[in-house]
Amino acid sequence: NTNLGPQSMTILFDIVADRPYKFKVQLPYQVGLDDVTLNVEYQALPDGRLEIQQIVKNSTDPPEVLNFRCSLFVPGSRRQKLQVTKLGQGQDTKFYYLPNAQDVVGQELWLRLEQDGGRRVMNYRWQVGE
Repeated sequence: NTNLGPQSMTILFDIVADRPYKFKVQLPYQVGLDDVTLNVEYQALPDGRLEIQQIVKNSTDPPEVLNFRCSLFVPGSRRQKLQVTKLGQGQDTKFYYLPNAQDVVGQELWLRLEQDGGRRVMNYRWQVGE
């Protein structure tokens, strides 16, 4: 359930030899194939709602036509669902709206896309206001 894209892991070592050694190592790694990407942008609107923009980019090679079931999870609210259908090479943008932007400041939201009839599952988690 991690986010797609570049990630980093920290490993802490505590070794006892002739004397104690403590150190940490940062290990970068890539989650996903990077042929389909998911980005999220959001903003509070003048009327007080929160607009969440879901951007899915298909860069598959050879080109594939993709369909996704999309779910936005907001703590204490009913999940919102959308569909991305027949996305060929290029980008698809969808919008979700929450009634009161101030109610979700500081909360973690989760966007999950599952490919219909395929192997891709994409997750994007973020904290509103970061």
